Amino acid sequence: MNNDNFAKALDALKDIFDEKCWVGFPTNQKFTKIDLKEDGNKAELRKVSISGFEINTVGVIKLDIEAGRTICKYFSKSTEKPINRSCDYVIFAKFEEQNYLLFVEMKSEILKGYKDQFRNSMIFMEYVCRILQEYYEVDISFKKKLLLLYYKKSNNKQAINEYYSSKQTGNKINETSIRKIGFRNANNQITIRELIKKS
Repeated sequence: MNNDNFAKALDALKDIFDEKCWVGFPTNQKFTKIDLKEDGNKAELRKVSISGFEINTVGVIKLDIEAGRTICKYFSKSTEKPINRSCDYVIFAKFEEQNYLLFVEMKSEILKGYKDQFRNSMIFMEYVCRILQEYYEVDISFKKKLLLLYYKKSNNKQAINEYYSSKQTGNKINETSIRKIGFRNANNQITIRELIKKS
């Protein structure tokens, strides 16, 4: 996909999703960094800043929203479990000529429940990509990454401490599908290159 088509996809996504879900989209301003935040009084991992994007090559949507709010024009949140569970963010990014769809879940300490969150988010984004094709005439493909960012209570000096090689069939999520990245501080920074690097 060329840059013009990627920009067209981002414009279409802004039309699909409610603007309250937008975290970062290229407008008239130039930015190369995005901030992912975890709200709540008990959140120990509060912010991760991702830098290193080229200008106008990233868009971020927050999927994990308050009950009763609508994510987009085509989808509303159900009260059934676990279908209504989603990861915190999805990042559309173009980096070194590769299109990425990054599914991000932020956890403070308890690492559980994220498999359903990733799985449901992937299913939903497949639906969104079909909408792009059918209604916006944007034929787009992404390399998918599942990223679990969590607060690590440890003296380990390495922020990025765990990596699981990708082994995924369809939308079936295994531990081997997920890259786990531990942070020792509430507010952190990481580059897009570090985030998607291979083991």
